[in-house]
Amino acid sequence: MVEPRSSRFAAPEKRRVNRPILLGAIATMVLSAPVARGATLETIAVVVGEATDAQYDGVFETLYDSYAGGEFGTTTAGRVFGSFESERRSITEFAIGSIPSGSLVTSAMLLMDFISGSTERGVYAAFGRVGDGLLSVADATVTSTLAGAQPASFNLSIDVTAFLQNLVDLGASHAGFTVLEWVDGVNSNFVVGSGFAGGRFAPTLHVDYVPEPRAESLNAAAIALLGVLVLRRRRARG
Repeated sequence: MVEPRSSRFAAPEKRRVNRPILLGAIATMVLSAPVARGATLETIAVVVGEATDAQYDGVFETLYDSYAGGEFGTTTAGRVFGSFESERRSITEFAIGSIPSGSLVTSAMLLMDFISGSTERGVYAAFGRVGDGLLSVADATVTSTLAGAQPASFNLSIDVTAFLQNLVDLGASHAGFTVLEWVDGVNSNFVVGSGFAGGRFAPTLHVDYVPEPRAESLNAAAIALLGVLVLRRRRARG
């Protein structure tokens, strides 16, 4: 018996042909979604200043704003012993509000250049705090959190990665640092340049970070959804 022409030449069931193609297309589009990549923030200090303890008694009486008199200024950090018996600490703050909350900080370096002074002895210590974009004498006494330290050098580069991560987790808008020299019984005075605004000598904070990896989460969810669709198709065929 000859089958009717319409039956012999009927097209295969459309659903069985198109579903694997559709699933493959969905998987390709979703799995090709961009993955969160690293970003960099290199920001110049928004404020730079110097607090002075003239009597070296733990009370800082004088505050000098390095940027107040124009674009160029210097801020002194370290201790000066002898007839003056004073201590000076630099105060610096950077805007970090552009780093998204939840980001992973892979590297953060506090960069400062010396204009003059001895680098033969001493260790520079950067104490961190949550900044507010302002200078105050009280900032000089905030030394409870050591963000990083480095032996004295003409090119200061202090690793403050862990401290920056904490600030990002807190959602802080500014990173504040009080920089001083650790040295005992030595007449030493280091001057840190604030330079021209945005210039070579300006204190700089260089941060490498990875934004919150939302893309990876989407990919994982897409893979799970694809698995469910495939499983349902197999059950339907069985």
